[in-house]
Amino acid sequence: MNLFATLFVLGAFLLGQQPSAQHFLDLTNFVSPKEHRRLPPTHSSGGGMGGGGTGIRKDVSPLKVSLALLKQDVSTGEIVYEVKLLNSGKEEVQIPWDPDVADMEPKDDGWQKYSYSGFTIGLWTMNGNEGIVLPNVIGLQMGHQAPNSSIPLKPGEVATIRAKTRLVLENAVPGHRVALRAICIPFTETVSIASSEEVRGDRRSDEGLISQNDVEVCYGECR
Repeated sequence: MNLFATLFVLGAFLLGQQPSAQHFLDLTNFVSPKEHRRLPPTHSSGGGMGGGGTGIRKDVSPLKVSLALLKQDVSTGEIVYEVKLLNSGKEEVQIPWDPDVADMEPKDDGWQKYSYSGFTIGLWTMNGNEGIVLPNVIGLQMGHQAPNSSIPLKPGEVATIRAKTRLVLENAVPGHRVALRAICIPFTETVSIASSEEVRGDRRSDEGLISQNDVEVCYGECR
């Protein structure tokens, strides 16, 4: 094989290794809104966890989750990581891709009720026998009010979400190594106006999809 052909093959391989712009979402600087923007100024929220459906159940889900650690700042505890969602099935699936929950709201101020679905994605670690969810859990939504809020994931394709959080563990011993796991929880939520001054949000979650690999990190500075 001549040099040109070798460089061509190498370039094609490296290009194939890069995440597609359509399937890569960088949330390291995203600030999630605290509430829906167009709700009445006086409202309360409620909700529950339980059975539900997003069309993606754990026992039949083609999505496989993996975790990669990109950077760690031992002085602040901040870590930058990527969660990858692989479509290991034989059919294309639609996955939520909008991090702004306010995009799910109807544009009409006179709405009474609407629904949407999505994923919550976060990092989980063990401190002794206690499982701890780290701060800055990601929310990705899709709904009819936001037609571009989902992306198609073909068989064999990978969607990559990059985010950051802080490794905050109470009673942990500095210098010890801990294992991180990613968990992706499908959910559906219905928002409705219960009265002129009260808005309720009812969220139902499916069983989470846990990353197939653990990532070991050091709590504090390891030698």
